[in-house]
Amino acid sequence: MSATDSALAEVLWTPPGRRRYADFLERLAAHRARFLVQGVNARPRP
Repeated sequence: MSATDSALAEVLWTPPGRRRYADFLERLAAHRARFLVQGVNARPRP
């Protein structure tokens, strides 16, 4: 899994009326921590 996969899943599984970019960024930060442990190159948001 990568950050791109997380973004794609967010778009495909979250109904349009419930999508909140700020919420996604919070979830992505948690995923990023796991990515770094796994050696996945996931840079922080600029």
